[in-house]
Amino acid sequence: MKLSILDQVPVLNGATPKEAITATLELSELADKLGFSRYWLAEHHDMKRFACPAPDILLGLIGSRTEHIKIGAGAVLLPHYQPFNISERYNILATLYPKRIDVDIGTAPGGSAEAN
Repeated sequence: MKLSILDQVPVLNGATPKEAITATLELSELADKLGFSRYWLAEHHDMKRFACPAPDILLGLIGSRTEHIKIGAGAVLLPHYQPFNISERYNILATLYPKRIDVDIGTAPGGSAEAN
């Protein structure tokens, strides 16, 4: 059975965003060692309880700390970007981590009304 993780990079009570990101990096390393199939991040904007408004940056860190697991974003929120910019960023990731990068495109705003 193939197992995957979808990580929203939650900021737990009393924790900081940096601690949430550190926990994500540690979980991705563990998932890689345990043979999980995929590690995906969820993108959120202007939400204090989630620390991942830029999954491509975090995926670069995860890729550098893992060896086998496929990594990607569960829904890159196109209302926040130009599509060509996303294709370039994920192309760089695919160049660095061949056959390991997945990307899904979303059209939801992914945050508060103020961020959209």
